[in-house]
Amino acid sequence: MKQLLNRQGAAMVELAIAIPLFIAVLLAVIDFGLYFNNRIALQTAAYNYAKQADVGIGKCVTPPNNAIINESVAGVITNTVDISIAGSKVGTAPMQRYVVNLTYNTPANPLLSTLTQGIGLYPIAVNGVALCQ
Repeated sequence: MKQLLNRQGAAMVELAIAIPLFIAVLLAVIDFGLYFNNRIALQTAAYNYAKQADVGIGKCVTPPNNAIINESVAGVITNTVDISIAGSKVGTAPMQRYVVNLTYNTPANPLLSTLTQGIGLYPIAVNGVALCQ
């Protein structure tokens, strides 16, 4: 009887050690998923912004409206104020390109990101390039 109680106590100790580790790994997986979701949304926004500059009235002379970024990241990134935009024309004709750099400074969920903040996931920086034709 005494040996049975010792086994149950050992199982409880093992469970008490394993559950926090399992929860930490689960939260890290969720955080990485949110990171990659934000990165894909930003990459799409950068591409759409550069493409809009290419097909716009000025043909890469005037930068497009920032509304294209808000439309591209809608439903993924709610606080678009944290997205910084830098766009410029690069090169000479006929290979002139419009390059846009988007940087997102705030993690999707600060509570989850405390687990992975030392890895250096944020800020997210992406580029979009379109050929000015």
